[in-house]
This record gives sequence, structure tokens and C-alpha cells, in this order.
Amino acid sequence: MRKQPDITSGMRAILVDWLVEVGQEYKLRTETLYLAVNFLDRFLSCMSVLRGKLQLVGTAAILLAAKYEEIYPPEIEEFVYITDDTYTKRQLLRMEHLLLKVLAFDLTVPTINQFLLQYLQRHGVCVRTENFARYVAELSLLEADPFLKYLPSQTAAAAYCLANYTVNRHLWVSS
Repeated sequence: MRKQPDITSGMRAILVDWLVEVGQEYKLRTETLYLAVNFLDRFLSCMSVLRGKLQLVGTAAILLAAKYEEIYPPEIEEFVYITDDTYTKRQLLRMEHLLLKVLAFDLTVPTINQFLLQYLQRHGVCVRTENFARYVAELSLLEADPFLKYLPSQTAAAAYCLANYTVNRHLWVSS
């Protein structure tokens, strides 16, 4: 967020919250949301974005993530519609192109979700622990500070440990 003179962390949090709603509306996979937030954060760390274009960047990020992760991603027109026609199809495609250029087409990245799924599967925890861990992990997406300075594996481990300690009164399985 240091490169953003016109955007605050609060604005980013509102955008991520909106991306969660978009994901729910179109029944996108959880991994799609995590990828979209990753693309968004990496883009914001490289490019200065005006306040009026922030939603466009977020929309392009979730469009790109959906194309990458979903079997049947929503059409571009759906993403234009979800922004209440604030942006045109052409603007969205141009932003997607810029996003790909800035990210150097590096779209395969480890996410908090991938690590958390590994921890949950290997340790075989109860449903309450699993749901709480997923909830904590999703909360970490909203706040850029302090969570962006940690690796996805560390954030996922912290979410797992917090959930496991809260529900089962131990941090990590001994095995």
C-alpha cells in the first residue's frame, strides 16, 4: 500500500469485502477469491491506482482468477453488470491486460487457502475447527496490515493454530 497515494487500507478492505460478495453471488470457488486478492495485492504493490479505478482493478483481478480457477467462469458481461455498469467491457479487458503485464503472467501462486487445506486434511480436525480456521483465514484477507508481510503458509498455520487452540485446547497435532 506504500505505492498508493490515493487509496487507503480501508478502501482495499471494502474492495476485498465486495470481492467476497461477488464470489458468493456467482458461486465461485474459495481458491478463486484467494487468487483474486493475491493478484490485487501484487498489482497494488507495483502500480499506483486512482480511487475511481480501484473497483476496476478488483473486478479485473477476480475475472482473471475465475478464468484461471473455474471450469465455467462467469462471462465478462456479468462482471460489467456486477459493477452496475460503472465500467465498460473494453475497460475491463484493458485492465485485465494491464494486470497480466504487471504480474508478468505469473498466475500460479501458493495461497493461504491451499496451505490451510493441507493442514486440515493432514491433521483430520473436527468440522468446528475446520470452519473456524477457514473463517480466520478469510478475515486475514481483509486487513493488509499486518497480514501481507507474512507468507501464506504462516498465515494459514496461524489460522489453523488459533482455531485448533480455541476449539480443542491444543495448538498443533503432535504428529
